[in-house]
Amino acid sequence: MHKITTRLVILIALVYQLLLVGCTTSPSQPDNIAEISIERQLEHLYRLAKNSDSAISESYRIDAADLLSQQQRFDEAATILEGISLQQLPLKARAIYAVVQAEIALSRFDADAALNSLNQNSELILQQDQALQLRASLSRADGFDLLNRPLDSARERIHLAPLLDSSQRNKNETALWGALIKTPLI
Repeated sequence: MHKITTRLVILIALVYQLLLVGCTTSPSQPDNIAEISIERQLEHLYRLAKNSDSAISESYRIDAADLLSQQQRFDEAATILEGISLQQLPLKARAIYAVVQAEIALSRFDADAALNSLNQNSELILQQDQALQLRASLSRADGFDLLNRPLDSARERIHLAPLLDSSQRNKNETALWGALIKTPLI
């Protein structure tokens, strides 16, 4: 009986926290998308990578893979990331690399690899812009979903809720309620 009560209290606290976060904060909008077409952006990044030295070239490759990952073109992104050496890359490029690797792993239903990539680079990701942090949090929540860890997924989704735009917020709330429903009470 004590276990059920404890689980119920945790579940109620999570729902209450979600309601408070949703009512007391206003979400900020992510940066506007560049007006240049995706393919033109990719061509530009490929050209820059081809004409640059090794470390700078790899940063451009990571930017191209990032762009592809955001378009859910994960196989192409994975191909671009092959053979990249992270030692001499700027911190931002390493953080982007970690998030893109996590998104690729999730597209292949490899939640462990996704969470490893995010957890090993969590401090680095926290130093980056809000958009990248948001992608990392969404990937972490999706990873927890794949591992059937609904309470961890719900917790992650509650914390990122204020940062989402309206279309993302609806999808997140649906996933959050799905995670809460899956949370065992025993």
